[in-house]
Amino acid sequence: MSKWANLRLIESFGIGVAVPPWILIPEGEPCDVAALTGLDGDLFAVRSSANCEDGALNSFAGIFESRLCVPRSEVTDAVTAVRASAHTERCKVYLDQVGLSSTQISMDVIVQRMLSARIAGVAFSRHPLRPDSGTLIEVVHGLGETLVGGQSHGDQIELDAKGNTLTYQVAHQSHRLVAGPVRPVREPVPLLEQSAMKMTAGEIAEIDALVRALRTRMGCEIDVEFAYAKNDLYLLQARPLTGSTS
Repeated sequence: MSKWANLRLIESFGIGVAVPPWILIPEGEPCDVAALTGLDGDLFAVRSSANCEDGALNSFAGIFESRLCVPRSEVTDAVTAVRASAHTERCKVYLDQVGLSSTQISMDVIVQRMLSARIAGVAFSRHPLRPDSGTLIEVVHGLGETLVGGQSHGDQIELDAKGNTLTYQVAHQSHRLVAGPVRPVREPVPLLEQSAMKMTAGEIAEIDALVRALRTRMGCEIDVEFAYAKNDLYLLQARPLTGSTS
């Protein structure tokens, strides 16, 4: 199931967690400023939504292009760049590894209102290496792109099957990515926050409840991407945990 299909499924559940407003640009359809009518905001995240990514078998993590903090006037160019990422050498190598052909890719694109994230992260319905565990959360200050892309590590919180916190490992973070006027900007984290816990007990419980609810409704082990803009939780995406058979 593609990223946009997962988003529509999540919104249909009515679980009370906001998804940033978004529109779908289907493969082959033009994207111009008129296509953004009804989508508020000045900056957008432009992401791939190929038919072959974010599934239980193949994630395609880091293979396709994403563009953040894209001004309204530059969305068309960003959509073109995301579509072109389905034809890179990196993508061809990955397709060979998973036994797929480029002719099997249909590249839709999601344009989503950009969030100014205080913290952002990922959460798994179980530890990837321990099937009997509870929710695993990893979180960073600011935008979560470096965490999702594997360039950085965040605080790691492991819960048991009842939602109790087993371990909280703080990751020192001296800088964070924030939404700039035309691109993400790297800025220092305030000194007193660099080695402090990034999540409160209430936020941990909120993410655990979200993961549990989505796991039940989707009927499989999942991972989610989330962000807090000030104190408001937003769900960015959810997908089956790659390799999960439950």
